[in-house]
Amino acid sequence: MNGIGSWDAAIATAKAAPPELLESAIEIVDRAFAENMTFAQFTVEMQALFNRLAIPVQLPGNAPSTAVIDEDAE
Repeated sequence: MNGIGSWDAAIATAKAAPPELLESAIEIVDRAFAENMTFAQFTVEMQALFNRLAIPVQLPGNAPSTAVIDEDAE
């Protein structure tokens, strides 16, 4: 994964996922490293996942993300 971020932060974020989203969160972490995503891209992916339950992403040491994801945008 490029940019600011680490395995530790990515894994901590995935572990914060509710049980019903855990498998999807792990898939996003795997894909983030396989595709060499930036940490910002990873955060957007996780926010979109967590938005399914209206849960803000809380990255370790950071304030919750308040990004609004427009899944219909092209």
